[in-house]
Amino acid sequence: MDIDVLRLLTEGRLLRDISGQLGVSPQTVHRRVHMLMATLGAADREELNVRAKQLGLI
Repeated sequence: MDIDVLRLLTEGRLLRDISGQLGVSPQTVHRRVHMLMATLGAADREELNVRAKQLGLI
């Protein structure tokens, strides 16, 4: 699910859109985004996208 969240974020999707597409609550997506930010050392969503691309995750 984390890779799906990253992919959809880089497409510019909103959290509510991501949650609808993945069939989970917006709160779940929000938590996953923050966990990914912590794991990849990103300060915000834009940096998360950059780090994910640098690491070849998306």
